[in-house]
Amino acid sequence: MGRVVLGVAAVLSLAVGCNGGEVVDGLEPLSDRLDALELENATLREELEALSETGVVVLSEDLVLAVPDDAPTLAGALASLDRYRIPAGVSVTIALADGTYALPEALQFTHPDGNRIQVVGNVGSPESVVLFFTGSSSSPGGGRAIRARGPVAGSLDGVLIRGTNAPDTIGVEASDNGVVYLGASVVIEAFGRHGIRATRNGTVYAENVEVRDNGDSGFRAQDGGFIAAWGASSHDNGGDGFRARSGGVIAADPSTASDNGGAGYYADGGWIAAGDGTSSGNGGSGYEAGLGGAVEAWGTSASNNNRHGYAATVGAALVAGQSSALDNGQAGFLASESSSVVADGSTASGNGWDGFSAQLGSSLQGYQSVATNNGGVGFAAHYSSGLIANGATSTNNSEGLVSAGNSMLDGNNAVVDGSSGFGVNVFWGGWMLVTGASVTDSGNVDYNMGQRSNQQPLSGDAWGVAWSDGQ
Repeated sequence: MGRVVLGVAAVLSLAVGCNGGEVVDGLEPLSDRLDALELENATLREELEALSETGVVVLSEDLVLAVPDDAPTLAGALASLDRYRIPAGVSVTIALADGTYALPEALQFTHPDGNRIQVVGNVGSPESVVLFFTGSSSSPGGGRAIRARGPVAGSLDGVLIRGTNAPDTIGVEASDNGVVYLGASVVIEAFGRHGIRATRNGTVYAENVEVRDNGDSGFRAQDGGFIAAWGASSHDNGGDGFRARSGGVIAADPSTASDNGGAGYYADGGWIAAGDGTSSGNGGSGYEAGLGGAVEAWGTSASNNNRHGYAATVGAALVAGQSSALDNGQAGFLASESSSVVADGSTASGNGWDGFSAQLGSSLQGYQSVATNNGGVGFAAHYSSGLIANGATSTNNSEGLVSAGNSMLDGNNAVVDGSSGFGVNVFWGGWMLVTGASVTDSGNVDYNMGQRSNQQPLSGDAWGVAWSDGQ
């Protein structure tokens, strides 16, 4: 049957031509007209009879609408489907020719069968098909270029979605149980706020999507929103590359975040899974969890970020085993303010501060990890914190192992070499286990079990204590 809509339209035109140009309302008179016309296509007859009763046609075959050939605009093509239902097993494709399509207001997915409608441009060259949003935050749709709000869905692929950097504009948004499916050949750029946002239980599937040059976050999930961004990249955005806050969830393993103004990945009250990816050159940390958030970044690399490679702060949790923190401005791995970090088998090298640091009531686990050539301590526990560095290696750091301020560090079987200051330093009531450890070639003494020389001695039992074999 091919192009179902055109077939139905042809039959409708015949029906309109009868009875003074008016569509017959009743089912029986319309049936008589159909009999007189002796239509051979029984499927079209059934669809037309259904239309006379309900005003809705149920498509029975796949349909392709070409823009601008069959419809002059994308919005018009979508609107033309409003009186059609698309059952399971049937799909509609809106095919966009190469060119630029202006969107003065939001393109809103509203069709109840939107999950069976796909807008497709040029999947081999998405920048050849530009959806250019020229609206503002006061335009219909609230400054969103593509929007699915409510229990509806929509799908796009092979397009570049571009804004004008107007304030408070967003490239793609799903909210209130809406769903947007983005194919692997989608690029989003130049929006005043976020490239993609999922909020209020909205969902965006954005596998392999590229988001760049937006004013705030590249990917943002919040208030129960969910974004699936496997293989995605987020770069050169003014804020964070990927951010999950207030119950938002982002699944982005693997993915990449680079050269963003904020963190590469940041979960504050939300959750991000971003294993096997990279985060580099960002203005904040490479991977950071804060304010009760959580980040899973197993097997990743964080390099040349302005702040920390990996950090968990203020009641947050971060898991980054077998990962590398290289040449970041501050700590390689940091747990602070009642937070926890798991970094077993990881490497911290060339960072400006400590390689691995737990402070302010936090814990860090770094079994068999390596800290080398960092500006601060290799492994440090401060202020009622705990750090496990069992079997770890510290080379060429300012100090090797440090425990202070009622903290505890497990340095059993550790190897410490080439520290510019103390190899092992325990003070201010710190505790340390160093059974089986090897400490050599320190610039000061290998083991210091008391106060730093530039600090006043503390009274009573506040002196540091360490247990070791033969030390």
